[in-house]
Amino acid sequence: MPTRHSWSHTLRHLSPINTDNYSKYKLLHSAYLSATRGPRPSFAVLQKNIMYLKDPLDSRLLLDWQMTQGIRSQRRPPIKSLRGLKVICLVAIFVWHFGPEALDMRRSFDAGARMVVVFFACSGVLMAYNHQLNFDFTLDESLRFWLKRVKQVWPLHAMVLTLSLILTLLSGNVRISDILPTYAIFLSMQHAWFPKIALTTALSGASWYLSALAFCWLMTPAIAYVIVLFRKLRVTQGSNLRASFAAAMFFYGCRVILELMLRTTSVFAGLSLHSNPFVRMLEYATAYAAGNVLFEHGPLASKEGKEAQAIIELIASAIVPILWIRFDETWWRCTFFALSLLLTLSPCCGQSLISKVLSSKALEEASKYELCFYLFHQLGIRIASSSVVAGSLPFSYGPKKRFVVSLLVTMLLSVLWTQASHSFVRKQPSRS
Repeated sequence: MPTRHSWSHTLRHLSPINTDNYSKYKLLHSAYLSATRGPRPSFAVLQKNIMYLKDPLDSRLLLDWQMTQGIRSQRRPPIKSLRGLKVICLVAIFVWHFGPEALDMRRSFDAGARMVVVFFACSGVLMAYNHQLNFDFTLDESLRFWLKRVKQVWPLHAMVLTLSLILTLLSGNVRISDILPTYAIFLSMQHAWFPKIALTTALSGASWYLSALAFCWLMTPAIAYVIVLFRKLRVTQGSNLRASFAAAMFFYGCRVILELMLRTTSVFAGLSLHSNPFVRMLEYATAYAAGNVLFEHGPLASKEGKEAQAIIELIASAIVPILWIRFDETWWRCTFFALSLLLTLSPCCGQSLISKVLSSKALEEASKYELCFYLFHQLGIRIASSSVVAGSLPFSYGPKKRFVVSLLVTMLLSVLWTQASHSFVRKQPSRS
């Protein structure tokens, strides 16, 4: 079986990439990923482009590839620092939705909007880390890629949505005939496209993030294809880093132009920069391309390089939150995304004390409940704020105690769902 060294040695002779040998490079690179760390594409992908494999060396590589078919590929190790960063952002979102004023905190900036930007940046960077450009670029693949991920999150989304609907109907403020159409749109995970209902707290308003992220999943192969096209351009040939960076600037430029048009014209008057899936897809695409720049280059091996990375991490961790707070009303949202992307990329190399704290065992354990906590947190706040809970407690129910009860309810729901889903998976019959 080929080793990582032999594959790397072979692929080194295929660089720089040009228009003629790009497809050949992509196929052999897919085989390399399968034999070492990445997701394994089907053998049919290699066979249908057999025309590129004519010389004896390529025939041997094809034989080696056939030998790896029975070997299960190993997933790349997770970036623990990004998991910790998302947990901290999730806590900030919880406090923001509960109401900082109730905790004697000043509402100095829109923490919820800032933290969600970090979520999209993390999603794009992690997708680049796990998949890079390993796609076939077909419509069928895009749909399967999207469906696989939606099937993982939809049951949780449907459960939170249904519990929110029941709580809303029990309050007696809404008739079921009035809210059922909105419930159907939410259930289909398309509500982020409708700005008037996307943030409806009577259902699961925070789930607009999941709706927008599902659109990002659907577009991921197309985003990767755009990066591939940049690699084929004459001005970026021979440098994957330069091509990925150019693609990242292209996506970010589109994001800036879209916000400029929104602010200066009435063409996109009904567009929401906060929840619109297309806006978020451009941010996700920028992070995806930037992630390819980072992970293709890899951390610098020299001592000076590690020191430089540690300094960048510390500066980003100190400066970005200050800029978030200080320039909230005067800076455009696309600027805050650029800051969030810097904050997301900086701890990926894991060279400073900040990244080590973010990679701590406590934050890693908490990250297992990240999505559950996010989707349940508004429901937990609503349950703790209901008159039924307030009337059943034997002590005075002030804002700080309500915050604690909200947190406990959210954590309880998250743990119960996680344990129930794990038990369900374990009971499923194994497939031979």
